[in-house]
Amino acid sequence: MSYIPDRMKRATNHFGDGAAPEFAFQAVSEGAVPTTATPGKILVIDFFGTWCPLCIAELPEIVRVRTGLQNRRDIEFVVVGTNTGGNTPARLRAFARRQHVTLPLAFYQGKKRTPHLV
Repeated sequence: MSYIPDRMKRATNHFGDGAAPEFAFQAVSEGAVPTTATPGKILVIDFFGTWCPLCIAELPEIVRVRTGLQNRRDIEFVVVGTNTGGNTPARLRAFARRQHVTLPLAFYQGKKRTPHLV
């Protein structure tokens, strides 16, 4: 994430050791897609927009991190699109096919804003 100034990184990244708020995602891609938090596991969630150049640019880095942690069964990854920017599950699927996205992909249909996860 070196392309994002430090101040922006601090504003957009939230880390904590408390329990995440309740949430549930709709699986969009095929295969295993984590759609909710699993006790005892770390869930790395990347909120994503098909219209967001920075989101698209960071996908290869997320793939590299996931590949480096593939032997860790206690860590799961999911890229989550929301209904902001006109995203829909069908639009996310089409984007994933065009861009050859291999990460687990889900959709959050809740409010127009993403859930605040800490």
